[in-house]
Amino acid sequence: MLRAQEKLAEAEPVAREVLAGWRALEAGEKDCIPRNTLTSLNILTEVLHTQGKDKEAEPLCREAVAGFDKGVGPKHPYTLQSVDMLCAVLQKVGKSAEAMRLSKQYNLDEEMSGKGKGKGGAKGSGGGRGTAGGRGGASSPNGRGGGAGGTGVVELPLPGANPDADVD
Repeated sequence: MLRAQEKLAEAEPVAREVLAGWRALEAGEKDCIPRNTLTSLNILTEVLHTQGKDKEAEPLCREAVAGFDKGVGPKHPYTLQSVDMLCAVLQKVGKSAEAMRLSKQYNLDEEMSGKGKGKGGAKGSGGGRGTAGGRGGASSPNGRGGGAGGTGVVELPLPGANPDADVD
């Protein structure tokens, strides 16, 4: 709610508290995708990025990418959205070459435009909404809105499920 109202200074401590809570709850779960932790990471990184706190957001973005990549695979929309946010953060901290490498590695132009096997839908501009419920608007090397965050619980497939399957 605070993000939607663009009260980012107020949203940041709340996002940190939610992330800490989900980390604690999901830490003991073995063989389970920590979907709420990953979603909370995305929300916090979006809040930090939007405030220009990209150095602080970078390690959290990397953690979200690694978690989604491992949990649902490299072509899943949540992974692609996390990579897109990481690319935007990397651009802001002066790591443009790495951002471009990741964009190519994950084939973001094709996958997020809906041309690839992934579901797409993360493309947005201004206040557009991504498939994970993110607000969009975060710039990336490809000029897309971020859509990296989520609002509420994200339902992800169980381990062993098809990572290219649609998850709604």
